[in-house]
Amino acid sequence: MNQKELQYLFRKPKFPLIISIEGYFIGAKTPADLLKKLPRVPFGDSAYYQAIDKTGEGWNFSPEHRLLSPLTFKKRWTKKEIISLFNQRINKEDGQQEQYSEKSLSSKRLDRIITDLVKLSENFQ
Repeated sequence: MNQKELQYLFRKPKFPLIISIEGYFIGAKTPADLLKKLPRVPFGDSAYYQAIDKTGEGWNFSPEHRLLSPLTFKKRWTKKEIISLFNQRINKEDGQQEQYSEKSLSSKRLDRIITDLVKLSENFQ
């Protein structure tokens, strides 16, 4: 990864953004925050990883090109699916080890859940 900034295909996602990389959960408030966290994650053989912006829209992330693209098979994510990504993360040993509650999801806004998960993941890595 020799590029210094993120690249976008067609348009930019709405931050905060979360990415699941080989089971590692990364939450980023800004593009700069994401770039700071990427070197600490072990990438596998996959060319693309699932990313979700604050609206619940699915994105593809290419670590090789540092590219975020809205072209993905999974366009909409539910609150429960997003929380499951966080609760099943591999990087539980760093930062807070707690699980995010799946109760009362109807009373929580999606963007609020994503913001909460990004805050909980700040100490990871």
